[in-house]
Amino acid sequence: MRGLPQLKTIFLIAMTVLCIPAAAQVDFDTTLSHPITGSVLAFPYIEGAINLISITNTNQDRTVLSNNLMTGTIRVHYQYVGSETCSVHDRVEVLTPGDITTVLVSDHVPGFTKGWLYVVAEDFETGRPIDFDYLTGDALWIDPTINRLHDVPGIAFRSGAEESGAPAGRSTGNTWAFTDIDSDGKLDFNDIEYERMPQIHYLPTFFEQSGSILDELVLVSPLGRDYEVIVNSLMFNNDEDSFSANIRFTCWDVIKFEDISMISKNLGGNPAKSFETGWLRLVPDHAINAVTGQFVTSSNVAILTMVKRTYFGSLGMATLLAGSGEVSAVDLD
Repeated sequence: MRGLPQLKTIFLIAMTVLCIPAAAQVDFDTTLSHPITGSVLAFPYIEGAINLISITNTNQDRTVLSNNLMTGTIRVHYQYVGSETCSVHDRVEVLTPGDITTVLVSDHVPGFTKGWLYVVAEDFETGRPIDFDYLTGDALWIDPTINRLHDVPGIAFRSGAEESGAPAGRSTGNTWAFTDIDSDGKLDFNDIEYERMPQIHYLPTFFEQSGSILDELVLVSPLGRDYEVIVNSLMFNNDEDSFSANIRFTCWDVIKFEDISMISKNLGGNPAKSFETGWLRLVPDHAINAVTGQFVTSSNVAILTMVKRTYFGSLGMATLLAGSGEVSAVDLD
């Protein structure tokens, strides 16, 4: 299995930005909310019995190396994080150049019900994370009982290890840059090892929540089960009025829009219209460690988000929120 210790269940916060002379921060192009490919993929919502996960290796370098492996052959490390206890379930698959693998979650992790998933590109021989910005993937939910189908791409995070001069070294076979530049055994989202996570999240539009329309907000806390995260939400109706509310959750949660604010059921606007729309803004405010009492400020609190939509009791879809701004630094332990 892995050359490094097994990844734990939770994210830990990095309170200071890493200062490594040989590894300058990378200026990632942030014109897109999320890049299409990366070295880490995150899926905020996973449902075991009806969920298919596809991971694609878009690298097509089939050059055979001295170790008899093709240059583009890698391991992909799946980390399923359960909704109840934030417990993690590891799985590993191998992808050759241009390869795709699709798994049914209930077969991949028997007994897994709901939660979230992140996938990491690793060196085939050592199991160490590498700068391999060629992974893409999506999550497909098929629920024939209510004719529901969601299809959402993974949130991709690129690595800056290669651009930083690979100070942690390279794999001996295919020479991909190792990402653990500070040798702490963690995935650092600090614009050095991996690009930062967004700080502000936007849902550009949602429909007024009537009996036939149900929107649910999916929230993931990178801090794990020991931290309660407080998120400031600002919901706008059709008259440009804003309504604020605090959302408190731990680890992973799914919350109906009407439980965030009842204004979602009455957006105002033109009564002659057959439907009304609003929009939503989310910003993490702070987090508190329930065990130690540690207070984490907003600049060091990250969340991942998604919206599940169910219309008329059957038609379903899912939407990733647009992101902007950057959290200072977050570590995936």
